[in-house]
Amino acid sequence: GIRLSAAIRLAYLRALFAQSISSLDKLPPGQSASMITASANILQIGVSEKLSTCIQFTSLLIGAYAIAFKYSWQLTLVASSILLFVLVVFGIILPISVKLQKSVDHANEKASSIASEVFGSIRMVVACGAEKRVVNTYSKWIDEARRRGLKLSPVMGIQFAPIFFAIYADMALTFWFGVKLYNDHHLDSVGTVLV
Repeated sequence: GIRLSAAIRLAYLRALFAQSISSLDKLPPGQSASMITASANILQIGVSEKLSTCIQFTSLLIGAYAIAFKYSWQLTLVASSILLFVLVVFGIILPISVKLQKSVDHANEKASSIASEVFGSIRMVVACGAEKRVVNTYSKWIDEARRRGLKLSPVMGIQFAPIFFAIYADMALTFWFGVKLYNDHHLDSVGTVLV
């Protein structure tokens, strides 16, 4: 993850320095540094942490299906009914969540670029008496980021509430169907339902 992050930062800086000076002047101060830092950190976390978690969960899922199909294919299919529901919920809500997160990131980039610009030219800001104006502009973008972040909170709740409901509902459905299979003599022991 660290090597990939470093390689991406290097490639980004090479591409940035290959741009003409006029296009670099159009960027707000600090935006390119903020963008590369945020992107590289996200990639580093994604590769380092999430990849290992993904491999772990994938192997767990394959092992669980192998064991479950060995005991009862009918019970396995009923227990798998949650997958379609989860895919539909994430398919609907995830694009909305990503869009809102991008708007929060945009507002934070604007605030960061203002702060970077002020720190780079603090003498000029104080000499011109523009502290109040700069603070107001920075506060406006921070408030905007907070407002956009508050819009993201219900979406996250809408995203996770159905998933947790589906998990418990799937457990109940699987247990009920397992008991039904046992009562109809399709399963040899109650332990199969618990597996």
